[in-house]
Amino acid sequence: MESAGTGTKYSAKLDEGKRKRAKANSEWEGYSVTYIRASVADQHTNKEAKINDLRQKLEEEFAQQALNIQTKRKDMPDEYLSGGFCR
Repeated sequence: MESAGTGTKYSAKLDEGKRKRAKANSEWEGYSVTYIRASVADQHTNKEAKINDLRQKLEEEFAQQALNIQTKRKDMPDEYLSGGFCR
């Protein structure tokens, strides 16, 4: 009879340990899923920021090139632009 009593205490402690481990595992799984989602969201945001930066740089570069072309055309003689030199 005495062994049955200690067996009950032992199984109760095992059950308590299992509950604690299950709780810790579920908390860890929740944390890891949240962390992964946040990490993926950060990566997506970083990629969008890089894309926007590159787009802005390209737009600025194209605007500068267009300005350079207009400036060069102003400096050229009218005959060159109209094809007068291509005889």
